[in-house]
Amino acid sequence: MSRVRKIFKQPEQGKNYFIIDACFLANKYLPRELAPVGIERDRIDQCLEWWDEIDSQLEARTAR
Repeated sequence: MSRVRKIFKQPEQGKNYFIIDACFLANKYLPRELAPVGIERDRIDQCLEWWDEIDSQLEARTAR
């Protein structure tokens, strides 16, 4: 069974550090309508959910 890692929204000690790749960064700015329906569009939607979480943590100063 694989391990499940969780990112705590409000870490008690320190900050969350996010390392992203170019594809993940591009998915933030590409309009989802340009992606073909299916797996790619689902991937963009999932990336956007993560970006919402990352942006909220950056605003709360709990991430870098």
